[in-house]
Amino acid sequence: MTETTTRPSSTSCQDFDDRRLVSEVRRVTLIGLVINVALSALKLAAGIAGNSQAVVADAVHSLSDTVTDVAVLVGSSSGRSLRTSAIPTVTGGSSFW
Repeated sequence: MTETTTRPSSTSCQDFDDRRLVSEVRRVTLIGLVINVALSALKLAAGIAGNSQAVVADAVHSLSDTVTDVAVLVGSSSGRSLRTSAIPTVTGGSSFW
């Protein structure tokens, strides 16, 4: 008697890899977001305490990096919904994107 094993289709493997990748992107981006906000707050406090326009400007610049982090979070969640079966894939199930 032979046993048959069911292998997941390449689509389900790809979906698992995509979910794992998106999860990792979100985790790293959220860490960066928290660090940028904390760094901006420290720079702003130091700039005000030291009466330094340059350090305050640097705090604003650091805070602007959070806009990029938010864009990455939005893009990582909405980009997954754009993939459809109509999009061609290369051998092995990897997509062109």
